[in-house]
Amino acid sequence: MAESIVNYINQHPGTQVMHIAGKFHTENALGTAAQIQALAPNLNIAVITPVTDITGNSTDFQLSVLAPPVRYVQKENQMQAYKHLHKRSDTLTCD
Repeated sequence: MAESIVNYINQHPGTQVMHIAGKFHTENALGTAAQIQALAPNLNIAVITPVTDITGNSTDFQLSVLAPPVRYVQKENQMQAYKHLHKRSDTLTCD
């Protein structure tokens, strides 16, 4: 992913890219962000991590978000929500 982002920026100078990934892939400027920085050290990278409690011990920008509803946290409800998203995606089109 990092290589694709850097290639795109190189092919389209002056553009900005927003890459949305799971917390595991970006938190503390590691993962994808670290690889982008290694491939293109001149790029400015901002990592924004959604959190329910803002802390002072993060290198990321922190975006305060609400905790998921208790109903959603229950595994059965979570799986139903995922299945609904999957079905919804079947009808989406990109123009």
